[in-house]
Amino acid sequence: MGDNSPMIVEQNAPLQPHNTFGIVAKARTLVRVRGESDVQAVLAHPELGAEPKFVLGGGSNIVLTGDVKAVVLKVEVAGRRIVEDGPRATIVEFGAGENWHEAVTWSIEQGLGGLENPALIPGTMGASPVQNIGAYGIELQDRFESLDAIDWSRAASSRSTPRSAPSATATRCSSIRRPATATSAWPAAR
Repeated sequence: MGDNSPMIVEQNAPLQPHNTFGIVAKARTLVRVRGESDVQAVLAHPELGAEPKFVLGGGSNIVLTGDVKAVVLKVEVAGRRIVEDGPRATIVEFGAGENWHEAVTWSIEQGLGGLENPALIPGTMGASPVQNIGAYGIELQDRFESLDAIDWSRAASSRSTPRSAPSATATRCSSIRRPATATSAWPAAR
């Protein structure tokens, strides 16, 4: 999925447009993450790499109580494509910054059913495995194939399939979210 160069870094960036409550707050430093190379650049950066990180997707599951001192990684990885179209299933890849509802709408426009029940849920594709989005009997865990992730502790990319472990993604719970892991969901959720 998307990658860019060079990394876009903003100082004293307003966060009001990046949270659904429209709370007035600023990020001391905001990095627009548009691909894996941006994350690698942040981790390798002499100052930014050592700072705490705050990952921000669509801003629908946060309440800001003031300015954010941690480096805000604003996930904006774009892209959507059909990876595999088989007789029983179609694998679609989305960038982590893609809006959930827009991705569901796009899937329906492609003639791909299965995600229409949890339409209109706010957030991004990258947050969906963490949130385990679901509505009206359809849960992401039943449609989720894998994700590409970056382990911050090693600055290494990997392919993760949480569904392979029992209870890895349960309703509104995810092994990706648990503190034991340093994995974040980007650049592409599948």
